[in-house]
Amino acid sequence: MKVSRVWFFGHARYDLWLALDHDFSGHEAISPAADAVVSQDGIKKLSAFSFVPQKTALCSHKFFGCNTKPFAEKWASAFSVYAEGSSDKVGFEKIHETSGKVVLSAGAQWYQCYKAGAPRLLWAKTGDQVS
Repeated sequence: MKVSRVWFFGHARYDLWLALDHDFSGHEAISPAADAVVSQDGIKKLSAFSFVPQKTALCSHKFFGCNTKPFAEKWASAFSVYAEGSSDKVGFEKIHETSGKVVLSAGAQWYQCYKAGAPRLLWAKTGDQVS
């Protein structure tokens, strides 16, 4: 069986955080241990043959986290699939009210990336709900 899509919801900083730690004095998220981070360089460790080719896949891979556009670009290029991500911060505060949709913060834009061309802008306004 091949993977048809990956959807990630969580903290990101140009990479994906699979665990979350906090600085309790400032209540800020801090980077987890290295083995709990999927870096852009880590993408090359995965096999392209593990994924359904975009021509037969039904939807994009989506990375719902802050600053995930560069990760989505590398993912799309490595696996010849569509992948989506944010150019800046997204908000999870109302995720239960928005049926699982993240909200674009001020200055953030949401892009769909693919191997053969420039990323395509999908959502661009503060408060847009990304699905």
